[in-house]
Amino acid sequence: MKHRNITTLKYISLFGGLIFYAPVALLVRTRMGMTYSQFFVLQAVLSISIFVFEIPCGYITDKIGYQKTLMLNSLFTFLARICMVFAGNFPLFFIEAVLEGISIAFYSGTMSGYLYQLSEEHFAFSLSVVDNYSNLGFILSTLTFPYIYSAWRIDGLLVLTALCSFIGFLLAFRLPNEKRHPVKKKISFSFHLTDIPISLFIGIINISFLIINFFYVGILTQFHMDERYMSILILLYTTMQLSVPKLTQKFGENNLFKKIYICSGMCIFCIFSISLCRSRAIFFLMLILPTLLSLLNVYFEKYQNNYIDYQGYGQHRATILSCYNMSANIVEVFFLFGSAKLKNIYVFDIFSVLGCIFSIILIFILIFQARKK
Repeated sequence: MKHRNITTLKYISLFGGLIFYAPVALLVRTRMGMTYSQFFVLQAVLSISIFVFEIPCGYITDKIGYQKTLMLNSLFTFLARICMVFAGNFPLFFIEAVLEGISIAFYSGTMSGYLYQLSEEHFAFSLSVVDNYSNLGFILSTLTFPYIYSAWRIDGLLVLTALCSFIGFLLAFRLPNEKRHPVKKKISFSFHLTDIPISLFIGIINISFLIINFFYVGILTQFHMDERYMSILILLYTTMQLSVPKLTQKFGENNLFKKIYICSGMCIFCIFSISLCRSRAIFFLMLILPTLLSLLNVYFEKYQNNYIDYQGYGQHRATILSCYNMSANIVEVFFLFGSAKLKNIYVFDIFSVLGCIFSIILIFILIFQARKK
């Protein structure tokens, strides 16, 4: 039964990753007369929606169960895609951003909690496999994008993406309800000092992915390469991320914190190397960094779930994971606003700053782990 559940989750993740309009996401908005400023406002609306609904959605998950929440996640994703199909003005795009934010908030912590319940011993491997199907969907949609765009233009891309979201929603019905146990321990919504290192670490992992998404293209321009090569770079490092399940199998999931320490050290080494390298060898570092971060992420998600069990709050798992993610969002906001204050910052300097912050947070969580023992 557990194997069937994980198989269903893989296909839900696959259809969720099939976003055929991703290469022209900006054009989808601007063709309707929207300005770049309005586009950034919509991204802010998305971030605020995730922040506002994060904890309420986690609380709802613990009340109704993971399966029903994954259905709600798929439903809101489908509704957001439908809005995208019919959006012709700013208010509809605004609604789409809010629906997308609610969908992400429902997903946050839920997939992690559900997989932890299904496969606690091999959680990191199971999570990496499910994530891989999302990456595979992204690769497939990117590769087929030119052909679909040539045949049906943007409207065809939007309709096909909505259809895949609807299939994901239907697949969620195949997930049986998990066993529910009476809640014996009430949860305190106060945020303790012991939770800060976890939130900081989630935040720096998320920020690292953000930096990759936004600033890799800046490195290409520093080497006088066409920005269009970015799509090839994305496909290459996304394909490399498909190796994460094999890596978790090879290295195992025992001595979890040691693996987190080693993965973090390798990530920090790559980040500083990118900031210092001025030769074409930098592209090898750029390719392996996302895979190292993905491996670190699945190990740290298992650590979070283990820590929740250590606290005795397993029945409030989704709520606590949502609290961690919401706090991590705050870390991201401070980092982004702080970066925005820096004038004339060089693209390689951004990676230097990221490496320094990553190192400080790693030391912080090492001290936290030592004190916990």
